[in-house]
Amino acid sequence: MNVNELIAQCESTNESVKALGRQNHPSGTWLAAEVQTGGRGRQGRSWESIKGNLHLSVLIRMSDRTRWTWIPILSAVAVADVLQKKFPELGIGLKWPNDLICGVAKLGGVLVESVNEGANSFLVVGVGLNCLMVPPVKDRRVTSLSAELGKAIHARDLLPDILFWLKQKLALLPKMSADDLREAFCALSVHALGDPIKWKGKEGTQEGVFEGIGDFGEMIIRTQARGSVRLLSEELEGN
Repeated sequence: MNVNELIAQCESTNESVKALGRQNHPSGTWLAAEVQTGGRGRQGRSWESIKGNLHLSVLIRMSDRTRWTWIPILSAVAVADVLQKKFPELGIGLKWPNDLICGVAKLGGVLVESVNEGANSFLVVGVGLNCLMVPPVKDRRVTSLSAELGKAIHARDLLPDILFWLKQKLALLPKMSADDLREAFCALSVHALGDPIKWKGKEGTQEGVFEGIGDFGEMIIRTQARGSVRLLSEELEGN
């Protein structure tokens, strides 16, 4: 099986890296593919993979499971930091918990999946980034780096920096406080404190105002009917 390289095609880099994890490969093992035939995003959504865009998955082993809930957020922060340094004119932002936003359109996102198998438990951090092409997505505004910059940007040109910075950020996670993590996210958040928030809950669309980020990365919302509620993995409406 391919390890630590960019390959032409696979069904899913996340699934491939899960298989590597089950074979006891070390933390930091990664795989990227030019094309995925079965790529997906959060909530099980399909996400069309187009050559020239980034499809990357990284194996993460972290013994302190209380930190696992921060991995999606910190991974998105790591990718956004790279993009901010390379393309400061774009003003990249983050939509909780881990969507990369440019203007009002989605540029990419992070999908973190855990495998709980006793002593061999781990996570896979999947990063999808629209570099060269804008994939067709229904009912959502999407964009790409190339579309925003007016020049061709290929995934292979960003892969080394994103991979390096992602590993560096996650290696620091065990030593970071909740305040450190909140600060890192809020500096890039497209939502400021007090902004109205709508999300899809079990009872349909609900709304409130953004109060902050909790000690485990959850979004805290103040509602009129229920007071403060904490979103763990719910889907926010809008970009």
